[in-house]
Amino acid sequence: SPDVPKGIYSGDILTETFLVGPEGISLNTFDGSVILEIPGGTVHSPTEFTLTSYPLNGLDIGGINVVKRGISLKKERPDLPLNEPVKVSLSFHMPGFQDGNQTALNDLTIYKVYPDFKTVSGCESISECCTDVSCKMIFGCIDKCGFYVVGEN
Repeated sequence: SPDVPKGIYSGDILTETFLVGPEGISLNTFDGSVILEIPGGTVHSPTEFTLTSYPLNGLDIGGINVVKRGISLKKERPDLPLNEPVKVSLSFHMPGFQDGNQTALNDLTIYKVYPDFKTVSGCESISECCTDVSCKMIFGCIDKCGFYVVGEN
């Protein structure tokens, strides 16, 4: 049988659930394509989080060119805020995403999509993002759980 892509390079929906305590946690998941650094103090008591990576076949968010996957971060108590910003690192080196020129790569950002990827009504760029072209990663901080994508700024 032919080789079928699995994991982050496929159309699979990937999910990882993890427990975060008051001391925080660093998590490298989905073959290194998503790294979360949740600092101490983000939650006051042990809290279960779920990170899901979705294929974005045909997602239209106002004509913005986005990578082929997005992530959703949820926690068991959505009514409680994140007390500290969470550093997120996302890969944009995925099959099907056109790297373009160096200038375009440095003009990527992370968008928060509203309300979610199934019923998109809008998006907004998170604050400062930093792109590392050599490892095809973009870094930024999020202060809310939700659905995020990497796209052209």
